[in-house]
Amino acid sequence: MSLTIQRNVVSEELSREARRYPYLASYLKKIIREVGVPLFVTGKIPDYLKKASYVNVMYPLGEGIFIHVYMPPGGTESGYRKYIVVEPPKPPRTLMFLVETKIAELVTEKDVVQEPEEKRKLLLSFLEKVIDVVEDPVNYEEFLARRRIPKKIPVYVVDYEHLRYYLIRDKVGLGVLEPFIRDPYIEDISCDGLGYIYIVHKIFGPLETSIKFETEEELDRFVIELSERIGKPVSHARPIVDATLPDGSRINIVFGTDVSLKGSNFTIRKFSKKPLSIIQLVNWGTLDERVAAYLWMLLLEGMSGFISGETASGKTTSLNAMITFIRPTAKIVTIEDTAEVQVPHENWIRELTRDTGSAESSVTMFDLLKAALRQRPNYIVVGEIRGAEGNIAFQAMQSVSWDTPVLVRNTITGEIKLIPVGAFIDQFYSENEENVPKFVENYETLSMDRQGVVKWSKIKYVLRHKAKEIYEITYEGKGTIKTTGSHSVFILDENSLEVKPKSGKLPMEVMFK
Repeated sequence: MSLTIQRNVVSEELSREARRYPYLASYLKKIIREVGVPLFVTGKIPDYLKKASYVNVMYPLGEGIFIHVYMPPGGTESGYRKYIVVEPPKPPRTLMFLVETKIAELVTEKDVVQEPEEKRKLLLSFLEKVIDVVEDPVNYEEFLARRRIPKKIPVYVVDYEHLRYYLIRDKVGLGVLEPFIRDPYIEDISCDGLGYIYIVHKIFGPLETSIKFETEEELDRFVIELSERIGKPVSHARPIVDATLPDGSRINIVFGTDVSLKGSNFTIRKFSKKPLSIIQLVNWGTLDERVAAYLWMLLLEGMSGFISGETASGKTTSLNAMITFIRPTAKIVTIEDTAEVQVPHENWIRELTRDTGSAESSVTMFDLLKAALRQRPNYIVVGEIRGAEGNIAFQAMQSVSWDTPVLVRNTITGEIKLIPVGAFIDQFYSENEENVPKFVENYETLSMDRQGVVKWSKIKYVLRHKAKEIYEITYEGKGTIKTTGSHSVFILDENSLEVKPKSGKLPMEVMFK
């Protein structure tokens, strides 16, 4: 890491960058007169700057992008510090039009790629096919006046670098948002409507950026293009969209003035590409060593739980860190509306809901939970829960798989074992034997009576039975039972498990289909 501590001395690193990028030199010449020479950081920004009252810091993002964070003399109208994006100047609009037109002529259906890096390579290969870099300035307006674009467009060498940057930024990246996406120090990106975009910086906190939308048409056009690029187009019929960006960030878009009085808005929550470890959370004070150890013990024993907290309190970060406590060979299924959970395990099924506006083609959390239960996972992780999703979480917690642990005591030897419930039951059955009760002697398990007292209870018999679905019987009025179907069901009471007709069910019984 390189720092320049002197406020009024330009570091060698910053001088070198200014010589390489003339637009940076022009910016520095102007800003130094206003706030002095910025502290230029080429490595990790030191943590002590979090508490600094005076901030005038610049750092590079690569490819000619620089970030300048400072507070102007006398402050700002909003009260925020400024976050200035210093990037290459835009190439002539005519040049952009000519190049995009020529590239469009080359693109075929075979050239459709999904990965950003593949798109970048493909776009640059097309660019090299349609231009010739020349040493002298070029009047691009002449080509439009002739109404004839040459096979290869001559491009002034200075314009060439700027052209490359903006083609990649706008066609592969997220346009004006691309510097924010590249900045590893940004946590949140917020556009509240017309005006400046605001961010939350890991070191400097809330900041007002130099990027803004000046007209509703410009903002709406950007939001529509952004939503189409991520595969979830917004419209007046469907004005709210939640999605995941290619880098894993979560985005929420609200379109139009019908549901947002200040106009279209969007918020992007960025997540680290590499999840934070539980050690880092302990070092930051999110939780202490004892809580971390206790959570580790719970997950090793197959327990379930919730992570709750206010907005931006670190729920997802904590969940991603805690998942590493689950044994590496476990099978995990995650169910989410937007992809946020990061699982390091190899045996991981990642499932997302799909809202198409039609009940027939949409895929809900309930649908994914039913699918997950058929996939025999060791753990089901339900993502963000704000309302009805709680039903899914409780259903997942109440559903047990073959390897759900159960505590069993041998009454003869006194030996106590924590073993998978499936392993305990399987020892009483032959390979293909099912639906036959097996009486058990000399075994007890922990249970809870109606007064909430936990005690050892005798295991009378076990039954191995494939259950497609599990229901708890509901009642209306004076104990009447709402059920459907005419088949017999298994009825569980405190004394037995037996087959009864529908009319024979009693209150508080549990039905297995």
